[in-house]
Amino acid sequence: MKTSAFKIFIALVLAIGAIAAIWQGPANAPQLFTRMIPTGAVLVLESPDFGAMLRDWQTSKEKSVVACERQLQGLLAIRIAAAS
Repeated sequence: MKTSAFKIFIALVLAIGAIAAIWQGPANAPQLFTRMIPTGAVLVLESPDFGAMLRDWQTSKEKSVVACERQLQGLLAIRIAAAS
């Protein structure tokens, strides 16, 4: 009688220990992405191939238009500052 009660007790202790280990999860669980980045304004880009998108931008007509607009804005700012 004592032996079977002891075996049941050991089985329960092992079962509870296994459940507790599974419940706890892995020790090196990955952190959430939001916890890894600093607070404040953040720009997040997701792309399957960011390098290809960057190469497309470098050779696009839109990039040259944006660059020309920025140069014109800079020249206008200089002219406005010189006129004041």
